[in-house]
Amino acid sequence: MRKIVVMLALLVGFLLISGCTQSGDIVDTSATAQPTASHTTAAPQQSSSNASASSSTPKYQPGDIIDSDPTYSDPNWLVISYDPETDEYETAVIFKYEDGTWGYLLDEDTDQDARDFIEGFYPARIAHVELSDVKIEHPVESKSK
Repeated sequence: MRKIVVMLALLVGFLLISGCTQSGDIVDTSATAQPTASHTTAAPQQSSSNASASSSTPKYQPGDIIDSDPTYSDPNWLVISYDPETDEYETAVIFKYEDGTWGYLLDEDTDQDARDFIEGFYPARIAHVELSDVKIEHPVESKSK
């Protein structure tokens, strides 16, 4: 009987401590749903023969609003910049105002992804905005503007 109690105590102890670490991150569950980060995995690097065959000019410019489907309206991805040294785009999620104009960001979070991934997965250029016109604000704040 004593062995069973010790085994149960050990089992309960292991169950209590397994997977119970806290990273310190606080998750705000009231935030607006955004596309998941599963797309951020960069595609495999092209071989040197394939790299020379691809266009040396990036398809998108800073301020372009892109998506996988030209009819998808909101939210979309805003091209912040392109780095020719790493061949990566910096993008952020952009939303429309209630009047249908672009746009605002909810925060300063951006993604860095390989050019071939962005241009392949997001082939549709939806619109273009001046980056200086894009604000970081909460949707409730944007209603009053």
